Amino acid sequence: TYRGAVALAEELGDRAAVARGRTALAELHRKQGAYGDATRELELARGLYLELGDEAGVAQTLHYAGSVAAQQGAYDRARSLYHESLEKRRGSDPAGVASLLSNLGIIAWFQGDFAEARRLYEESLGIRRQLGNRWAIGNSLNNLGLVVRDMGDIAGARRLLEECVAIKIGRAHV
Repeated sequence: TYRGAVALAEELGDRAAVARGRTALAELHRKQGAYGDATRELELARGLYLELGDEAGVAQTLHYAGSVAAQQGAYDRARSLYHESLEKRRGSDPAGVASLLSNLGIIAWFQGDFAEARRLYEESLGIRRQLGNRWAIGNSLNNLGLVVRDMGDIAGARRLLEECVAIKIGRAHV
């Protein structure tokens, strides 16, 4: 379906739609583990977004490229791409910023820097609470609870994880 949408957008000369379609196709490839295909589509989409002057699109492709790198264990590259996307999103896309902070927290956690992971997760959680996105708040609470557990604070982890469950099932206010 995405390939068909890209082909139609190309036929119509709608470069913005081509870029969006390639971005969606790249994310599908990433989720399927086809990292080379994902990277190729992201590079094509990013080039189009750059030509169109679409900073939000560029930021999204950088974010997705960071996730591709992270899933391949290229943590330094992932961190660099996430930071590049973060620079473009600060001040204009709080949900994107929160997502990037969470992803940077995951990288820090995987590399054993629990204090940095905690700081990043707490910053992400604060933004997500302001936005009121129940799913995202639950995600941040879960990640924060796990890193707090790894830091040895079992009681703190339990509180965070219980709040996560309560929010996810609708028993707590966001």
